[in-house]
Amino acid sequence: MPANLLQYGDSAFEIAFSGERLTTTEQDRDLSSVFEKPEYARSVIENSPDCVNLLDIAGRLIAMNGPGMANIEIDSFVPYEGQPWVSLWPESGRETVHRALIMAREGRAVRFQGFCPTAKGSPRWWDVIVTPVRQDDDKVTQLLSVSRDITLHREAEEKVRRSEEQLQAMTQASPDLISIFGPDGHCEFCNERWSQFSGLSIERGSDFGGGDLVHPEDRARVAENWARCLRTGTPYDDEVRLRRSDGEYRWFRSRILPARGGNGEIIKWYGASSDITVQREITHALAELNARQSLILEERVAERTAQLKKMIEELELLSYSLSHDLRQPLRAMQQYSQILIEDYAGTMDPDGQQYLQQIIRATSRMDRLIQDVLSYAQLSRKTLPLNLVDLDTLTHDILAQYPLFKEPHATMTVEGILIPVLASGSLLTQIISNLLGNAVKFVPAGTKPRVHISTEKRGAFIRLWVRDNGIGIKPENLETIWKMFERLHVATDYEGTGIGLCIVRKSAQLMGGQTGVDSILSQGSSFWIDLPRAKALNS
Repeated sequence: MPANLLQYGDSAFEIAFSGERLTTTEQDRDLSSVFEKPEYARSVIENSPDCVNLLDIAGRLIAMNGPGMANIEIDSFVPYEGQPWVSLWPESGRETVHRALIMAREGRAVRFQGFCPTAKGSPRWWDVIVTPVRQDDDKVTQLLSVSRDITLHREAEEKVRRSEEQLQAMTQASPDLISIFGPDGHCEFCNERWSQFSGLSIERGSDFGGGDLVHPEDRARVAENWARCLRTGTPYDDEVRLRRSDGEYRWFRSRILPARGGNGEIIKWYGASSDITVQREITHALAELNARQSLILEERVAERTAQLKKMIEELELLSYSLSHDLRQPLRAMQQYSQILIEDYAGTMDPDGQQYLQQIIRATSRMDRLIQDVLSYAQLSRKTLPLNLVDLDTLTHDILAQYPLFKEPHATMTVEGILIPVLASGSLLTQIISNLLGNAVKFVPAGTKPRVHISTEKRGAFIRLWVRDNGIGIKPENLETIWKMFERLHVATDYEGTGIGLCIVRKSAQLMGGQTGVDSILSQGSSFWIDLPRAKALNS
C-alpha cells in the first residue's frame, strides 16, 4: 500500500505511490493480447467489477473492460478509443490525473481518489490506481488504470461527517456539561460549556470529573463508582459536586452511558452532567418548611389535646352534676308526688290525681334520659379489654331477669346454642337488653311480641340476630334510628329517650363490631350485631 500521500489542487485528491509493477511482453491495442500471457489475467480483468483501462505511454485510451464501460455508462468504446484518459475527468480533477500519469511513466504505481461523473452525468466518486506496464527490458511502454466506484462509501462518510457536525453543534449548544470518554474511561471530548464552567481546557486523556474539580468529599465515591462502571459496563448515575471557575461548588446529576460496537464491546462512553443546585436548594427548603410545619402541627395537636382533656374534665364535672345535682330534684318530685297520691288521694278529685300521675311519669322519663346520656358519655371514654363471652348463657340470664321477656307478656325463642364472641360482658349486656326491650315495646296494640334470637358465622365475625314481629321501619329511617335523640314515634305511643340504639351502635364499635337492621313496615324488623370471633382476635 502507499508509502506516501500527496495532496493536489482544491479538489482534495489523494495520490499514493509505491514500487508495484505490472509487466507484459507486448504492446498491443487489443486488451486480450496484452493479458494473453498468462491467460488467467484476462479472465480476472474482464470479470472485475472495476473500470480497467489500458493506456498508451501518452495516456490515451487503448482498451476498456466490459464492466468498466457499464460503470461509466457508455455503450461503445469506439468513440473513446485514442482519446486522452484525462479528458474524461472534470476540469477540477485533471491536474491530479496528469500528475498520476507522470508518476506512472516514471515507473511508480499511483493511487488517488477523485470525483468524475459518468458519460450520462451520474455523479461518481472513484478510487483509482495507475500502474506502469513494462517490457522484458523493464521499459515502461503502457499504463494501466483501475477505477473502483466508491460513491456509496463516500456518501456514507459524508453522512457520518454531517452527523458528527450536528452532534458537535448540539453538544456545544447544550447547557449541560457534555463529555465523551474512550473505552478505558479517559476523556476524549468536552463541550464548550464544560470549559466555561471549569475555566480549564481538558485535554485528551484526563480522568472523569476533571480530577480536582470534584469536591474532596465526593472524590473517593466518584472514583469507586466510575471504576465499577468501567469494569462491569453498567451506566454511571450519581450526584456530585463540581467546582466552578470562581471556586463555588455546584451540584450536578452526572449520567454516563456506554456505546457498544457490533461485537458488544464498549467503544465509547457518552456523559452529560446537569446542574441541579437550584433543584436541591428547593428540595432542601421544602424539607425545612415541612419540618417547621410538622413542628407547628405537633404544637397545635398538643394544644388541642390539652384543650380536649380540659373539655373532657369539664364534661366529667357536668356528668357528675347531672348524676347528682339534677337527678336529686327529680327524685324529690317523684317522691313527694307519690306521697300526695298515697296520703291525700281521698281529698283529691280525679283531675288532681291525674296531674300527679303525669308529673311522676314526666320525672321518670327525665331521669331515664339523664341516665342514658350519662351512659353514652361514659362509652366515649371507655377502653375496655375484649374477653371470650358465653353469649348463650348471657342471653338466657337476661331473659330470666326481666319479667317483660317472659310468658305471658312475650314469646322469646333462642335458636340452638349461641356462638361465643369476643366482647365486653357489660357492653354486650347493655346491647342485648336494649334490642330485646325495643322488640317487646314496638309492636302493634293488642299484638303479643314474638322474638327470635340466633347467631351465625360470617368470616372473622359472629352475627347476632334479634328478629321481631313489631311495627317495622320505613326504608328512609333505617339509618336515622341509630342517631341520638331520633324518635320516630311520639312518647304517648311508645315510651323512650331516643338514645338506646345510639348506645347499641357505639358499644358495638368499641368492641370492633358493626350494627345494622333489615325491616319491612308492619311486618317486623331484624336487628344484627357483628362481633369478633375468638380465632380472629387471637390471630
